[in-house]
Amino acid sequence: MRKQTYKFRAECIHDVLEFMGKAKFEYDIKIERKSLFPDVVVEIATKESVDTIKAIFNEIPDTHVIIETIRPKKIYTGERIREAV
Repeated sequence: MRKQTYKFRAECIHDVLEFMGKAKFEYDIKIERKSLFPDVVVEIATKESVDTIKAIFNEIPDTHVIIETIRPKKIYTGERIREAV
């Protein structure tokens, strides 16, 4: 399986660092801060599915922005998309 690159927004780098401590699979990650606010934009390249990534973020409190913005890099907009429960 080929690596897929995903992109998402996070309210703070702490959420991303917590993910990095929990993820037990191989990935490449790029983290950018684009303003004075604590928000970051993240690119992650991995062979794992977006559902696997979301499952880890679901274990971390208050990561709804990540879960609502993660998309394949080619179609990433940064817009939050709330999924029906």
